[in-house]
Amino acid sequence: MRRTKGRASDGTWRDTAQAGVEAGLGMQHAMMTVADKFEGSVGIEFARVLAETQLGRTRGEAMADMAVRTGSRDLTLFVRAVNQAANIPVKIIIPTTAFMLPTLFILILTPVILSAVEAFSAK
Repeated sequence: MRRTKGRASDGTWRDTAQAGVEAGLGMQHAMMTVADKFEGSVGIEFARVLAETQLGRTRGEAMADMAVRTGSRDLTLFVRAVNQAANIPVKIIIPTTAFMLPTLFILILTPVILSAVEAFSAK
């Protein structure tokens, strides 16, 4: 694989990570691609994040430390975006439970209730 020189302020690592995630790869695999493809500080930092997550740290903590170590504004914004995206599934549970499940129950149970009422009223 061809390795590219990259700095934390270089935007091409962001494009590589974004393309990987949009292609259906998980965030972990996208970070592995960046670590493998880029030489220099970017590749080393992403490899360190991967190593730290394999040792048990959360990805958010490891990435936040990476942003602090590099001092890069781009990495800081990237880490914030990744951490916000990680919280989306938690925030979507309440609307799903509040709106989707009652509707689903109504659609499923209405024919059953109507059939039961019709069966008992016919006798």
